[in-house]
Amino acid sequence: MTNPTAVDDHQNLVSKTYLSKAVDVFSDHDLDQLLTNCRRNNAAASVTGALLYHNGYFMQLIEGQLDAINAIYDRIQADPRHEVLSVLFEDEISARFFPDWTMGCLLYTSDAADYSLRVD
Repeated sequence: MTNPTAVDDHQNLVSKTYLSKAVDVFSDHDLDQLLTNCRRNNAAASVTGALLYHNGYFMQLIEGQLDAINAIYDRIQADPRHEVLSVLFEDEISARFFPDWTMGCLLYTSDAADYSLRVD
């Protein structure tokens, strides 16, 4: 889903990249449901980013205003589907890496023959 509401004043614009392990492996259906929810919530908060999933591990980059990113990451930390969360990078940015994606996604699951890029 593109994010036409991702308008920035370039103050307090941050990017956070984290890695987490899923408690249980996600099916294609679970991942589709997760993406739908992420895209809806991110659009409402003017957050953009990208998600990678492989073999029970997530790596996600989220970007937006500091308060919105902190709120989303707090929600992720509280989500019982994740364990072993680790922030890889967190920094102020002058422009978004993924300004048009509420959540782009690259998936590889045991159900799939190969990688699947899901950008809406």
